[in-house]
Amino acid sequence: PNEALSWLLSSVVYTFRDEGSEAVSRVEKALRLSPLDPMLYFFESLAGSAYLAAGDYDKALDFSTRSLERNDRHVSTLRARICALHKLGRCEEAREMAGVLMARLPNFTVSSYLKSHPSADFQFGQSIAGALTASGVPYGGK
Repeated sequence: PNEALSWLLSSVVYTFRDEGSEAVSRVEKALRLSPLDPMLYFFESLAGSAYLAAGDYDKALDFSTRSLERNDRHVSTLRARICALHKLGRCEEAREMAGVLMARLPNFTVSSYLKSHPSADFQFGQSIAGALTASGVPYGGK
């Protein structure tokens, strides 16, 4: 009950299965248990995703932005930030962030994301894919 990483990683399961409320509850507990964790960028990244699943795009953007300030190389955080920006109607910023993603991973495509990501068959994964596509990330092959 006091293992922050367990709470954090369990939130991912709920995030990917579109159970945003439970994902947020679990990620918030993880953050309370380890507020100064040396991997805080990872906690904040997953918090951003949990808030995306819960439909709280402002908090998703806040957490993904803070995570990227601590570690700007974490690609899943870039995807979450693109989605949050897109959902908030900040499409130009989402396109700029998609450019950052493509500079880091030039061969990345939405179709490869959908083939490999565990949430691809859920609304969460489809939402990320839609935001990436709308922000200029190439779809790629089938």
